[in-house]
Amino acid sequence: MSKNIAIYGSGRQAAQTALTLADLGIRVELITPYPVLDSERLNADGAYKCWPLLLRTAIHPHVKINTCSVITGISGKAGDYSITFRRNPRFVKEELCTACGDCSQACSVKIDSITAIHKPDTQGKSAPSAFIIDKDGVSPCRTACPLEINVHGFVALLRQGKREEALNLINSGAPLAGVLGRLCTHPCELKCSRQEVDQPLFIKALHRYAADQNSGRISYQLKSESKHLDKVAIIGSGPAGLTAAWELARRGYNPTIFESQKIAGGMLSSGIPGFRLPAEVYQKEIEAILKMGVEIKT
Repeated sequence: MSKNIAIYGSGRQAAQTALTLADLGIRVELITPYPVLDSERLNADGAYKCWPLLLRTAIHPHVKINTCSVITGISGKAGDYSITFRRNPRFVKEELCTACGDCSQACSVKIDSITAIHKPDTQGKSAPSAFIIDKDGVSPCRTACPLEINVHGFVALLRQGKREEALNLINSGAPLAGVLGRLCTHPCELKCSRQEVDQPLFIKALHRYAADQNSGRISYQLKSESKHLDKVAIIGSGPAGLTAAWELARRGYNPTIFESQKIAGGMLSSGIPGFRLPAEVYQKEIEAILKMGVEIKT
């Protein structure tokens, strides 16, 4: 008898079969297209009659549950089959999630009556109990953004009054939020789904609002804690040079920018009038980049 058996299904029969084989010392791969076992039963009346069975199956050391999975191929011959399957992302690590619900309370994105991150079984118990994130592709506004800034995310945070978190989310995709909030050509607004109802959101104005409300608390997070000793020189301290330095600093480098003018900023300082872009706006952005370990030689 093979010591590795795959079972496709999520009902009580599949769970009982997996548990019986596992008790015999056979390792079982339980494959289900749903995020939990017996999902249809768990959402009906009398849902918890089979709960002890599902729980024992979920925690058995010889059973591995592959949720959100579909079989893509079967090959081999009788007695020696090979099964391949694709596991769609759950976006939550099952082994780390304790189903406490704190993430759902903090989530700013709502889908119908629930948040984007939620418990698969809205009635109560489920096995496995880990939460799941519903993610149906990428928002069209984010797709239209050349910098791929998470527009949907920061607008949702602003709606909840989380202005600092909104700016941090913007800054995870690009620096110079105060500059972009004033000078961007906002192609995201052309793709905003809201225009199907009335008119697009003023995403550029919201971007500027998030930056201005947190102008004294600009900070950039690092992608890597490791430091590189390699020297990197960047010619020009305009938007491109500053962005390159920002990205390199996030990756652990300490680049040096060489600027031919007496002040840093490039076109930000010499080509854009003050009523469009006040000097204090881009200067604060440059200071935040310098704090990351970047040096500018004018």
